[in-house]
Amino acid sequence: MASMGLAVPAHYDGISAYQAPQPKLVHLRVDAVIRVLGQSGDEGQKKSVKLTMKPQENFGDLKPRLLEALGLCTGDKKSGAQCNFRYEDNGRDAVVYDSATPGFFGMEVADAGISSSAAPVSRLRANILLSGGAASSSSSASAAPKQDWGPILTFSARTTTSEQAYQIKLGTKQPFSYFVESLRKQISNAPLASQIVLKFDGEKLNLNHTPAKCDMEDEDMIEVSGV
Repeated sequence: MASMGLAVPAHYDGISAYQAPQPKLVHLRVDAVIRVLGQSGDEGQKKSVKLTMKPQENFGDLKPRLLEALGLCTGDKKSGAQCNFRYEDNGRDAVVYDSATPGFFGMEVADAGISSSAAPVSRLRANILLSGGAASSSSSASAAPKQDWGPILTFSARTTTSEQAYQIKLGTKQPFSYFVESLRKQISNAPLASQIVLKFDGEKLNLNHTPAKCDMEDEDMIEVSGV
């Protein structure tokens, strides 16, 4: 009697035919405005980045990844930046709390395997406020305005204990304390900054003063003692 069972392909192993459902992702475009604390009238620098997150992931978990994508922190290094999100869609403008999720706002999802160019994109606005320390430690120099030290001058620094001269560059608006630190980097076994004394034309220089205040010019000689 012929078998009434169903024919099974020889290659079928009972497992390979099963396909697990694709994980879902939300594709985001985040338009960020970066400002520095204490700078009044600062309209901020605008940057946009593309990120993805899971539909049930909290937006609070997105913030470190956004700051890293913007170059405001790296790895475990904290930036000290304050970041707030807003979501705009079809005339709705809502504050996005850290505990909220893309699913809460009904943001569109796509299979994880789909290309970012083909996936639906939701847009967030991010307002980022940098403290002074965060701005100076940022690996992205463009994230915060640079200090204007004025035109750069080159000085010769000659110590009182040797004939060796050092070349030090300093901006016209830059305090002489920076001069001392640059000099210490060039001297082996350098003394403490407080032990170094600078003189110009026989007069002791105040380390809080600048070349512009002392009416100094390029290639002037500065006498250094204490090293």
